[in-house]
Amino acid sequence: TLTNTATLAPLVGPNGAGIDPNAAMPVKTASVGSAVVAAQVGNFVFEDLNANGVQDSGETGLAGVKVELISTASGLVVASATTTGTGLYSFTNLVPGSYREVFTAPTTGTWYASPQGAGTAATDSDPNASGQGATFTLTDSQSDQTHDAGFFRKVSLGDVAFVDANANGQQDSGEAGLAGVTVQLLDAGGNPVAGAVVTTGANGAYAFTDLLPSSYGVKFVAPAAGGYILTARDQGSDDARDSDADPATGKTVVKAYVSGAVDNSVDAGFYVPAKLGDLAFVDANGNGVQDGGEAGLAGVVVTLYRFGTTTVVGTATTDANGAYGFTGLKPGDYYETFQAPAGYRLTKSGAGTAATDSDPGGVGTTSGTGPKITLVSGDNDTTHDAGFYAPITIGDRVFYDLNGDGRQGSGEPGIDGVGVTLLNGSGATLATTTTAGGGAYSFGGLAPGDYAVRFATPAGYTITAKDAGGDDAADSDIDATGLTPTKTYASGTQDGTVDAGYWRPAAIGDKVFLDANGNGIQDSGEAGVDGIAVELRNAGGLVATTTTTGGGAYGFSGLVPGDYQVKFIAAGGLVLTRQDQGADDARDSDANPATGLTGTYSLSAWQTNATADAGVYAPVTIG
Repeated sequence: TLTNTATLAPLVGPNGAGIDPNAAMPVKTASVGSAVVAAQVGNFVFEDLNANGVQDSGETGLAGVKVELISTASGLVVASATTTGTGLYSFTNLVPGSYREVFTAPTTGTWYASPQGAGTAATDSDPNASGQGATFTLTDSQSDQTHDAGFFRKVSLGDVAFVDANANGQQDSGEAGLAGVTVQLLDAGGNPVAGAVVTTGANGAYAFTDLLPSSYGVKFVAPAAGGYILTARDQGSDDARDSDADPATGKTVVKAYVSGAVDNSVDAGFYVPAKLGDLAFVDANGNGVQDGGEAGLAGVVVTLYRFGTTTVVGTATTDANGAYGFTGLKPGDYYETFQAPAGYRLTKSGAGTAATDSDPGGVGTTSGTGPKITLVSGDNDTTHDAGFYAPITIGDRVFYDLNGDGRQGSGEPGIDGVGVTLLNGSGATLATTTTAGGGAYSFGGLAPGDYAVRFATPAGYTITAKDAGGDDAADSDIDATGLTPTKTYASGTQDGTVDAGYWRPAAIGDKVFLDANGNGIQDSGEAGVDGIAVELRNAGGLVATTTTTGGGAYGFSGLVPGDYQVKFIAAGGLVLTRQDQGADDARDSDANPATGLTGTYSLSAWQTNATADAGVYAPVTIG
């Protein structure tokens, strides 16, 4: 039998004192002899990422953790070790006996011992919450590598509830926090965690802290007042700025949080749905502004679109008061179109203030588009109006005033081919036309405003009297230049009274002759008498005067058709001869010798009466 000789390292006993290798005590020999064979213990300190008390795949060791070995017999620390960079530790050269270990959590941060006794001996965490391990016994030559310890850090999550003013699902610069939002913590199954409810503060912030590593979500509930709803979630690529809550449920996605996780990106955006609308109105004066007394217009179809698209958001029709509105709108950019009811057209846009102007373009048309509208959370924009007018028509007739009385009499015909010009209030030409179909003309489709009409006098005609009689529908409205007065026309006016009358001038005259034989007839050889005063009269009195010249001739021209008398005033010792002698009115004397007046002549347009004569003679004195 061979006896092996071994050199043994100093041994440590359960009481912490050194052991005399020659002392009498039971030892485990390697082969033959009386040498003691030492035991050892140790293994691994790890970060328990999910705090389940088990070393899972991927969970790494913790360096620098202090581990103390304590003899249960003496209660003394018999050895101390610090974990390596990989989390390993080991106590060797131990005397068999009863021991326990104490693990001190890392000093950087706040660490907690993992649940004790989960999993198998090889994978579990052995110490209790205070780091105390259970008592174990080492036998001689035993190597126990199952004494592990897991530690974890608690997790926190939270951030802010914010007012998403533009409803883009992201917290943009300047968007404020929202106070009064209720936030409920949810467990891995999406169920409420009892007692884990907070309310956002004045700045919208909230937080859940001191949570065990696990899977969590949150549920956001809008404040009771204010009408807030959740915005769209997961917009953009920046999770720190987006809104994470499902608008339908208020819940975020449940996420796994490992040891030490701090998630300050769990946000929720809210907005108050916006409103817009106002009024369609009858712009009676066409100035593009809703003035006092201008009524609303029913039946206007208003269509709302997302700006930059043809996507219809909604359609409304103005009510009996002209009002319309869209509600429940997501903040953003929009535009509107306005479709006029039958018989109306759009007025001009952009006049006045935002509250009183007409917004859509397309003046004079039946449909127009308004400008870009930007709505933010909670907006109630009541400045989007549209003005309409019923088109104006101006016109009537150019007539031949046969009797020159300034009124359209029965049977007086129209004059075709007369040029007619429409002017605005400043005198600028807007349109031209020519009379036809019996002197008729018309300017239609006009906006409310100030207008005048100019008529070009046809050749051979003279403008008749203006505003004769009391009937504006029958008189002539033009002045001596062919221009009507400027009139203000309101929406829908149909003015069929703007007329122009013309007449062709008449003439009368002939001769004063020396009736040598006093027979009241111009005989051959009887000369004219110059210097005789002649008056033209009508029912209103004296119209004109003249004096015979050039052989007794006289004449009155350019006369308005009508009834006239001629008065001859003899002078120089001459007296008027006998009246209406013979059957030839062209040769007789027509003046009453006593009054000098002829009978009444009815002159029609374009007529020249060359039969109004007067004879004079020098009385003979006998004796």
